[in-house]
Amino acid sequence: HFDAALFYSRRTAATFVSLVEAKLTREARTRLTLLCLSDNVAAPLRAPHFVRVGLADHTREEATEALAVAFARSRKRS
Repeated sequence: HFDAALFYSRRTAATFVSLVEAKLTREARTRLTLLCLSDNVAAPLRAPHFVRVGLADHTREEATEALAVAFARSRKRS
């Protein structure tokens, strides 16, 4: 079980979808948080109903890391 996944490339996001789409229920897909470097990276995740998609503030690794840290901190509080 995992709560989130981090994506730096559109290709990796598309591969993730192809591997898990048939295995995860639609409900499970709505609970999973996907953290992405950019809107372009997140594009393959939207059609299969992954609705909790977070985008980095800008397309630099530091921004994606900050997004991941913010997610982890929010999980600790809840």
